[in-house]
Amino acid sequence: MKILLLCLCPFLTLFAHLAYPAEKCRSKIFNDGDSVCMVGDSITAWGWHTANIMLFYATRFPEMKLNFHNLGISGDSCAGIMHRMNYDILPHLDRHNCVCVLMIGMNDVGRNKFSQNAKRRTGEREFLKSITQTRKLYAERVESISNTLSKNSRILVLFTPSIYDQTANLAAENLAGVNDELRQFGEICKSYSAKLENCRVADMNLGMSEVNAKLQKDFGAEQTIIGPDRVHPSFCGGFVMLNRWLKDLESDSIPVSSVALDARNKRIASLVNCKVSEVEFSEDAIKFVSEEFSLPFPVDESAQKVLAYLPFQTKYNRQTLQIIGLNPGTYILSIGGNPVAEYSAKDLARGVNLSENRKTPQYAQAEAIYEKCSAFRNLAASFRSIAMVELLERKEFGKISDPMERIEYARSKLADKTAPYPDIYEYYVKNKAREKEIAKELSRLNEEIYASAIPAPHLYELRKK
Repeated sequence: MKILLLCLCPFLTLFAHLAYPAEKCRSKIFNDGDSVCMVGDSITAWGWHTANIMLFYATRFPEMKLNFHNLGISGDSCAGIMHRMNYDILPHLDRHNCVCVLMIGMNDVGRNKFSQNAKRRTGEREFLKSITQTRKLYAERVESISNTLSKNSRILVLFTPSIYDQTANLAAENLAGVNDELRQFGEICKSYSAKLENCRVADMNLGMSEVNAKLQKDFGAEQTIIGPDRVHPSFCGGFVMLNRWLKDLESDSIPVSSVALDARNKRIASLVNCKVSEVEFSEDAIKFVSEEFSLPFPVDESAQKVLAYLPFQTKYNRQTLQIIGLNPGTYILSIGGNPVAEYSAKDLARGVNLSENRKTPQYAQAEAIYEKCSAFRNLAASFRSIAMVELLERKEFGKISDPMERIEYARSKLADKTAPYPDIYEYYVKNKAREKEIAKELSRLNEEIYASAIPAPHLYELRKK
């Protein structure tokens, strides 16, 4: 109840001593030590939504260490997931400390049949028949996959499939109707999730569609939160997906921190998710040490354009400093001895959000974590090329167990130009023998992210200009 009061009423006036700790906010989904297993196709393999989720939880809950695993494969579908379940997915799951996230459907929908040429060849009747068959098969396979993942995870999160952008004006052919069918796939996911006690749903398609529509209305149909192929989101699309995750799975508000001081009465009014000590009030000046329990989330430049359509800064990225009772005028705020901003007494009385201030030491620390999360994403996305080749070559590799022989087989396909994806096969040839080494490097990066995310105390000084 105390945590709830602090989160819902950040400016509740409470009596204070010089050292005044507030309890920490908690996640509704994750526990300390959880594995987070992201299962899906190329959108998961590329990992932009994973990078955003990873960055948010590392900065917001730095003492709650999570272990992320990219289990996506480019081009995959429900059939591929069912094939690789036992050797590629289940070994990473744990009934007691694993949150498994499944997003699949972009390749199950059969995008090519939505092209105008394909529709002319097949005719309306056969096209609609194909839609019915595809939908039925998807429902059967998602049910089977979800049942298995649910039994082997503490929580299963089903994402409705991310959007196919059929409203943007892009060079890539517009396979109109694909996203409408992906929405139907999402309804199937929602329907099945209700049957599983430990299953949650995040409606990615709805969340992304809403933001994309607003962006295109304001800035034209050339704009998109998806890439030029209409399928693959990058950081911006992944950031929108993070917002939907928070809306559907977490609290209505998860602040970075809030410090409220009363300069007139020389006291701490309230604290949220931080502790304050060594408070000194003097004429037109205040000093105190604040140790926030979280860090601000550094929003990438590519995602700045969608902030206007999301409540992220107000609900999930508020690092509030509020000081009432100051004499009128302009005040210089320094953190760690360095000036970071100037605010009027009126601004400070209303409360200012420091999370967007790139001059603060907290923001600098968060940006360093962003870089580490990006490095993790890049390495994990490349590393999944090994799993992709082994899925593509499952028939041949079923006869070849020795890793070196598999490498030679992949090399021979490059030599005779029969490799369907030369870059992927080249990665396999170069790195299959280093598979365990790369896995250890990913684990090390994950550890490093959390080791560097622990917030430090900072000296705040506010002086009248």
